[in-house]
Amino acid sequence: MRLATHRKRTFLALLSLALIATAVPGYQAWRDRHLPADLRGVVRADPSPLGAFRLTDHRGRPLGLESLMRQWTLISFGFTHCPDICPANLMQLTLTLELLAPDQQPAVWFISVDPERDTPDVLADYVGYFHPTMVGATGDTAELQALEQPLAAFHRTETPPPRQGADHHNNRVAHSADVYLIDPHGRYRARFAPPLRPADLARQYTLIRDSDRNGP
Repeated sequence: MRLATHRKRTFLALLSLALIATAVPGYQAWRDRHLPADLRGVVRADPSPLGAFRLTDHRGRPLGLESLMRQWTLISFGFTHCPDICPANLMQLTLTLELLAPDQQPAVWFISVDPERDTPDVLADYVGYFHPTMVGATGDTAELQALEQPLAAFHRTETPPPRQGADHHNNRVAHSADVYLIDPHGRYRARFAPPLRPADLARQYTLIRDSDRNGP
């Protein structure tokens, strides 16, 4: 009798696991079908939490996972000597903020992957040019990678061939150009690829934020 009961419980447990395994992908597929077409492939089906990281912001204050809590945040990687994609992204993010009411705006973080040149003072001047609420931050390689890895982001320094009079200020840094949306629980929720269009980004962000409020 006990053996039969044990077998029955085992069977029910396995059946429950099987139902969960099929229900979750089914729900995700249903949700994806009901997303606006331009959000498919942008919103992550399974939001993943970021791990611990520790950076320093443009005011010299620590910036970590706890800094992401209780707010929506857009993260852009780059460096202040970047000639094109970085200022373009930050300008489009600034225009996006201006399309949203102040109490609806996400935080915007510019994470420099060039800590040798981008000191807090340099970052303060740089982000201040774009928007007064924008946060600039950086850290050493290990600290940057702790934030990059959960986002599948990257950076690497590219040193040009040596020539007379050249120094480290001529270095370029290859890096991820996408913009990443983090929710108020510190989870990676969406990825926006350039070229960014402020009206589209503001609308997409609002849809994601509102669907989160209306979700289960």
